[in-house]
Amino acid sequence: MYKVADIFCGAGGLSYGFSVHPHFELIWANDIDKDAILSYQANHKEAQTILCDIMQLHCHNLPCVPIDILLGGPPCQSYSTLGKRKMDEKANLFKEYLRLLDLVKPKIFVFENVVGLMSMQKGQLFKQICNAFKERGYILEHAILNALDYGVPQIRERVILVGALKRFKQKSHSFLIF
Repeated sequence: MYKVADIFCGAGGLSYGFSVHPHFELIWANDIDKDAILSYQANHKEAQTILCDIMQLHCHNLPCVPIDILLGGPPCQSYSTLGKRKMDEKANLFKEYLRLLDLVKPKIFVFENVVGLMSMQKGQLFKQICNAFKERGYILEHAILNALDYGVPQIRERVILVGALKRFKQKSHSFLIF
């Protein structure tokens, strides 16, 4: 069974697809918004919820369970084409995602955000985020997906980044060369 954690969890929409599959177990979720956490708890009773600013999450206040998959979508107002599209405090919360990735060290991550993220700073921010994941040893795939195409009754396009740690096969032979 794969152990899953969700940061910037909101009501738990991203967790939902994992929760209905028998191979995944939701372990913990974090959000700063009390109402979001209450909704998450109603939707995912099995997961421990942590109500706090993500900057306050550290080893000592996380469950001591190894996490296989980290989910999360940092607040998107700064990247949205409907917003001001400026680099403010919320725009830098992807760095907290990276910090939690370093802390939790999952085998796989799913990073979700608005499509506008790809065009912020003429695409440079998206490139910077992708490079930060690659520097941590993850192989990346990304796509623009519409929730409508996956059974959700709303038109909701998002960029989804999925990363998996590179794993090399263990050596099976050792030769001495003189």
